[in-house]
Amino acid sequence: MPGNLLISKTDITRLEVDCIVNAANSQLKHGGGVCGAIFRAAGAHELQAACDVYGSCLTGQAVMTPGFNLKAKYIIHAVGPVWNSGNQGEEALLKSCYQASLRLAMKHGCKTMAFPLISSGIYGYPKDKAWKAALTAIRDFQKENAAYPIDVTMAVLDEEVYQMGLSLVNKEKSDESFVFFWHEYEAHGCFSQWYPASFVVEGIRYCHAEQYMMAKKALLFGDLEYYVRIMHETDPKACKALGKKVRGFEADVWDACCEEIVYHANLAKFQQNPSLRKELLNTGDALLAEASPLDKIWGIGIAADHPDSQFPDRWKGKNLLGKALTNVRKQLVAEQKKGRFTNPWLYTDAGREERLRLGCMRAEGIALHMLKKQKWSDLNAEETARAEQITCEVLSEMNFCKSADGGYIDFEQMDLERGIVINYDD
Repeated sequence: MPGNLLISKTDITRLEVDCIVNAANSQLKHGGGVCGAIFRAAGAHELQAACDVYGSCLTGQAVMTPGFNLKAKYIIHAVGPVWNSGNQGEEALLKSCYQASLRLAMKHGCKTMAFPLISSGIYGYPKDKAWKAALTAIRDFQKENAAYPIDVTMAVLDEEVYQMGLSLVNKEKSDESFVFFWHEYEAHGCFSQWYPASFVVEGIRYCHAEQYMMAKKALLFGDLEYYVRIMHETDPKACKALGKKVRGFEADVWDACCEEIVYHANLAKFQQNPSLRKELLNTGDALLAEASPLDKIWGIGIAADHPDSQFPDRWKGKNLLGKALTNVRKQLVAEQKKGRFTNPWLYTDAGREERLRLGCMRAEGIALHMLKKQKWSDLNAEETARAEQITCEVLSEMNFCKSADGGYIDFEQMDLERGIVINYDD
C-alpha cells in the first residue's frame, strides 16, 4: 500500500521524522522564510558548511545533508522554480522538486518525511497551484513506489494555507469509494474472518478463515495440542480464544508471517466459494476496510460511521485484513482474465507433501492429547506403541493408507485431483 499523506499546521523544524525538506535557493545559501528557520534550527554554521560541499543545485533537483541539531536525521534541499506566468515549465519543475526529494529519501532508507509548500513564498508560486502540484507529485510517487511506502507530512504554519491544502485533500478523499465491513452477519459480512465458508487448503478442510489463521498460528509455534483443539472447533470466537493460548508464541515471528497466512486463507476461501468470489470482485477498485473500532491491527480502529472513516490517513488501525483482501481481489481479477480459478495446492507435489506432513502432525497431536501427554518423549514403551496405533488409525480416517515401503499413499489427494473433496471431520 502507498504511504500516507498528512496536512499539518506545524513547525517543520520540530517534527520527529527521518528527513525534512528545505525550500532552498540554487546557491544553497542561508536564506529567509522556511529556509532561514531550518538553518537556524539545525545550526547555521554546520549546515552551511555541508551545503558548500555541493556549491549549488539546479532548479527542480535536490541534495541531502545531515540534520545536525534537528530531530530529523537528514535535510533534503530542494530548489523550486520562481513563478513567471506559469508558461515557463514551472509546474513540471515544482513536481520534479518533490519527486527528486522523495527519491533521495527512499535511497537513504527514510520512512517518514516532511515538506514545506515549496516556491509558495518569495518565489511567488500561487498557493492553490502550489498545493495541486505538490499533492499530485507526492501521490504519483507513492503509488508508483507502493512497495516502499513513505509517509509524508506537508507542514505549513499559515491557517489560510493550511485550510487550502486540507480542502484539496478532503476533496480527493471524497472521490474515493470504500467498502466497510466488520461482523459476519452485517453488510459485506463475507469479508469477515468469522464468516462461515468452508474451503480446502493442502487437502485439509477449514470451517472459516479464522480457523485457518489460528491453526497455522499453532503450527508455526509447534503447539500440536492447540492445533488439534482448533481444528476440532467450529465456532470462530472459540478458535480465536484458543489461538491466544498457543504456547511458545513470539510476537516478532507472528508479525512476520501473519499477513501471508491471512492472505492464503482468504485466497482459498474466495477461490472456492463462487458467490463470495463474485461479491469480492464486485467491489471493483473500492478501498476495503474492516471498520472495527476494537481492532487496530487487522481493522481501521474506528467504526464505519465515524467522521474520520472516509480519510485513511486518520484511521487508528493498520487495516491488515482490508489489505489482504485487496491483494486477494487482485489475484482473482488476474485469474478471471484467464478464465479459471484454481487452488494450486491441490495439484502439486508440494501440496501432497504438505498435506502428509500436516496430517501426520495432526494425527500425532491427537494421540498425545488422548494419552494426556505434552510431547512424544514423555511416553513410555507401552504408551509409545499405543500412540503409534492411534496415529495410524487417525491417518487411516484421513484417507492415508500405509504402503509396503512404510510410507503412506494419499488417497484423499487422489480424490481431490479428481474433483472430490472429503471433509474428514464428518
